[in-house]
Amino acid sequence: MNVFTGYLVSAILAMTLAITIVLFLRKALYQLLVELCGNGARAQYWSIFSGLFLVLCTLYGVLVSLPDVDSKIGSQFPGIAAGLASFRAGVLGLLLAFSGVAIVLVLGIHRHENQLAQKPSSELH
Repeated sequence: MNVFTGYLVSAILAMTLAITIVLFLRKALYQLLVELCGNGARAQYWSIFSGLFLVLCTLYGVLVSLPDVDSKIGSQFPGIAAGLASFRAGVLGLLLAFSGVAIVLVLGIHRHENQLAQKPSSELH
């Protein structure tokens, strides 16, 4: 087994574990989120969001664990270090975008719920 195969096997195992955990927890997380979010549409969104975030975080962890420059990988697979660095940066960008969306949505939901709470009950019907 060469170095590249070892990294590939470890990445596949880590991603398989992350996906298995997401699938295993999906139903329980959805039920909890329905209670917390108040309706099924919000719960479904946050359930999908949580699963994707967990998988992307695992992928980023795998990519960070790979060495930037390894003479064995570099000699056997030229350009792979640059490709991995670029992919790692892309996954980090996705994680940052997901975090930004989550912050904006949580703040927006909180503001919307505060506005609803301040309206008199006659305006709600």
